[in-house]
Amino acid sequence: MIQTDSSFDSRLFRQNPPMLLEARTDVEIHPMIHELGGMIRLPPLIRTCSDTLLNAFDYPASNEFATAPACTFVFVELGTGDPLYVRDPTGITVRLLATKLAEYWTIPPSWSHAQTVRQFYRYGQDVEITKWNILYEVWHLILEELDYIGASFSLSSSCPRSPPHHARAAVHVAPEQDARLDDRLFRTKAPKRLKPGTIVAIHPILDETICIFSDKKPVAYADINRDSGRTVFAYPAAEEFATNPACSVMLVHLNTSKPLPVTDRNGVKVKRLLQRLSWYWNAKPPLIIRYAVASNLEMDPDKVGWIDTLGNHCGWAGWEFGKVEEDRFVHVHANWYDS
Repeated sequence: MIQTDSSFDSRLFRQNPPMLLEARTDVEIHPMIHELGGMIRLPPLIRTCSDTLLNAFDYPASNEFATAPACTFVFVELGTGDPLYVRDPTGITVRLLATKLAEYWTIPPSWSHAQTVRQFYRYGQDVEITKWNILYEVWHLILEELDYIGASFSLSSSCPRSPPHHARAAVHVAPEQDARLDDRLFRTKAPKRLKPGTIVAIHPILDETICIFSDKKPVAYADINRDSGRTVFAYPAAEEFATNPACSVMLVHLNTSKPLPVTDRNGVKVKRLLQRLSWYWNAKPPLIIRYAVASNLEMDPDKVGWIDTLGNHCGWAGWEFGKVEEDRFVHVHANWYDS
């Protein structure tokens, strides 16, 4: 029985945490965590094959360790400026991590952030604002009001609001003149050589962009929520490098039959990558694939593009990771798509 065979412990996230973890060790994340979404409430829900939602804590896997190798403390970066710190001397389990995340998202933000959200959505003071409410709003404030290149603010008189604290700090140091910030703001040019195994950061605007689109108008989640009609190309960040470190050759893995090459000898920028994605999704796959898709969708094979091969399973789920492989090219991998 697998349940009692200790030889499976390391693969089934049951092996106790070691006394010491070596720096730069790659850790695996428990597959159940990928199925739990944002874990913004308790109990966390998990979607089954029959498309129903069940309490994830009812599964024995919730009591297994969240990572392999297991660990006794972990920092969870959530893109909010203050990472979540989770600790357990016996090892952090999926259940503990989900519980701490749910507690984190229900914490009220600072008074100024809460007021910003209330003013923008015209909420009354009786509406409770949590950290989960501010994610898209804060992101949109950064996109709209902070020019990463020129550090200029354009506060609308018709909708007065304060910029987020990290944006306000940035404007005082004049990023357009401070070369020390180039690396953090995706402005450092591509090095001549990239070391295999290097993990690359993906530009945050790409994490907030829906990268499956049938036209030439990629949009950010924040703009969809506000129905602004603005494309990502309207933001100065589109002229910044797509990764850090930057690269001149990139292979984008989109969970299709072959990766998309993106090249620019001066460094692949956000705009260039999105333009290539626009071309790719509308390009025609090989004839055999077109006929197979056309027969399933009852459409003209000559009109089948790569985007049609996804069928109903075409919900963009963000980027998984970027890494310099042995060929010294940057390989960027998309997550599996949602239905």
